[in-house]
Amino acid sequence: MANQADKKQQKIKESQIPFYTQLFYAFTLIKLLFIIIQFFQGTLTKLDIFLFVVFTAANTYSYQMICKSLDLGVSYSFYFDVFCVVNTFQMISIYTNKIFYLLYGVS
Repeated sequence: MANQADKKQQKIKESQIPFYTQLFYAFTLIKLLFIIIQFFQGTLTKLDIFLFVVFTAANTYSYQMICKSLDLGVSYSFYFDVFCVVNTFQMISIYTNKIFYLLYGVS
């Protein structure tokens, strides 16, 4: 029975890691493309670069922890929530530079 549980866990890991890998690269590439477009338009600011670095670091950490949790066979729901929130704010930051108003509730 333990072998059967290991096989099931391996199957779950093999099916979900490619999904999270694709999400990770898609969100990072979208934001990187936006940074490149801003650079060529001359509208790139230090805040945009800072947000890209911070969100990419948080995204990378949560992605690595999801993969590690899948390897260990434990719940990854907390890291998935962080992954979703970080990517949501990363996509919102493309459309507005006032992302910190949403984060801190500053008016």
